[in-house]
Amino acid sequence: MKHSLRTNHSIYAMQYKTELGGESGAGPVSSLFPELRLKSVSYEDLAVFLASARNSDFWLSKETIHIWKIINKGQTVPSGYLALLSEDEKKRASLMSTPLLKSSFLYFRIFLRCLLSLYVGSGPQELCFSYNDYGKPKLGSENIFFNISHSGDLAVAAFSGCNELGVDIERVRPVPEAVEIARNSFSRIETRWISAVEGMERYKRFLRCWVIREACVKAIGTGLSMPLNSFEVQLPEMAGINQKGSLYGRPFVVGLDSEHRLLVREFFLDDSYLGALAVLHKHPNFLLSC
Repeated sequence: MKHSLRTNHSIYAMQYKTELGGESGAGPVSSLFPELRLKSVSYEDLAVFLASARNSDFWLSKETIHIWKIINKGQTVPSGYLALLSEDEKKRASLMSTPLLKSSFLYFRIFLRCLLSLYVGSGPQELCFSYNDYGKPKLGSENIFFNISHSGDLAVAAFSGCNELGVDIERVRPVPEAVEIARNSFSRIETRWISAVEGMERYKRFLRCWVIREACVKAIGTGLSMPLNSFEVQLPEMAGINQKGSLYGRPFVVGLDSEHRLLVREFFLDDSYLGALAVLHKHPNFLLSC
């Protein structure tokens, strides 16, 4: 492909083995979780990968989950890339309420297609998506699970070879109604934790709870059709409201119901964005390696 679409994107390779057990519901996890490793890849490299044989960077072993970070600083989509999209995707873009939303959808959808094609070994335009009743896409019979989220000028796309997953990001910003929303949508312990601080720290705590919930409901494929107040998120830091120090990034378990338990990990993209990854496994006790 000869088109040049300049961007910054990076891939996080998360490798871990975590044993989950105990009572169903939210709780901490005893785990060995290596540091998040960041690998930068330019779009020019991606174009070379698309034009050549499958690259080893796009093999998903059972020990890895890949999260790609894609930045769109207002770039327009080169016309050549629009040909990679299906008529259905173009129609969805045309229904967006603003030109900015339409442009962002097209931009990030093209990257999703390109990245998926590198994992499955097919041309980007050959990929056929199907959707569940709530609109979550999947890729035919291919043994790959993926999810994408975007906020502002940033998107992340997550890929796994063995487990359903959900990912969500939010730009850090003031949310004056944070406590009110928490009272209506979160648990009491979360609302107390959010209310215990003020200013931007309160907003960050609220957004952390929000992205975790979004990642969880996206992992099970229901999206926001599942009420956010139907389950509890208990971060390790919530063990003591006034606890000093941060346990940010420590994996923990969220139980949505008797069938769905998720391993959750938060991640920083930069100082302006918060993210969370939720990985689904239906058994109450298991050794997760993905």
